[in-house]
Amino acid sequence: MKSFFTAIIAAAMIFSAGLIPSVAPAARSQHLRPRQTPSVFRQASGGALTASSPVLERDGEEPLLPFYAEITGGCVLYSDESLTNAVTSLPPTYFVMVYKVLPSAYQVSYKNLDGYINRGDVSAVDFTPKTKFASSFLTLSNDGLHINVRSAPDHNADNIVARLTHGATLYYYGTVSGTTQNQLIGDKWYCVQLSEGGYGYVYSMYADAAPIPDNVIEPEPPSENVTVSPDVSAGGNSEYFFIAALCIPVIIFCYLLFKPRPDSGARS
Repeated sequence: MKSFFTAIIAAAMIFSAGLIPSVAPAARSQHLRPRQTPSVFRQASGGALTASSPVLERDGEEPLLPFYAEITGGCVLYSDESLTNAVTSLPPTYFVMVYKVLPSAYQVSYKNLDGYINRGDVSAVDFTPKTKFASSFLTLSNDGLHINVRSAPDHNADNIVARLTHGATLYYYGTVSGTTQNQLIGDKWYCVQLSEGGYGYVYSMYADAAPIPDNVIEPEPPSENVTVSPDVSAGGNSEYFFIAALCIPVIIFCYLLFKPRPDSGARS
């Protein structure tokens, strides 16, 4: 009887030992499997590729839209597709985002300005630039008096959109030619960003603007994917407890089944 009971216990232990290897490797393989990130674009020449990185097609073909293009010089942003109504010049070595390709123009955005540019004034790139727009500011100056900001570079029209104080600082996109208030100053106006998100014009006589430095062109660094790994040791220990819990009822059942019974004939 004891030998049979011992055999049952040994069989249960062998059964539990055989189950453990079949479970643990599955947990380890799940832990070590690398995360697969779907690729939207092919790899650019500058290094790792992000979902926002445009990729140039083969020679003679257009890039995939949208894409960034470097301003190469003499670039003017226009409000119309025919490139007749100038909004502002754009600083070279910085970037526009191209949204639409036309026969002789690109539909683009620069900071919060939308418009059209000559295709020959920019060069498409196959990366996302780290610095896209110039950090260019001017200070208004008029001997303590207010300065008019106009909707167009024309001081003869009724087009004042704001009156700002002497010493105010404004972001400016570039310059554009307009009417001449002072023959010694000329016809240069600054295109400035307004606090409401629009833009306006300030005559150059009333603005002290620092020159826009050349951009240091470099791609955005690739983003790092951080993967949180599950705790394998905790999962392995839980499997051992599970096997032990299965064996205990088997042992108790075998003990009760083969437990020696008292001889009824020995009673008085």
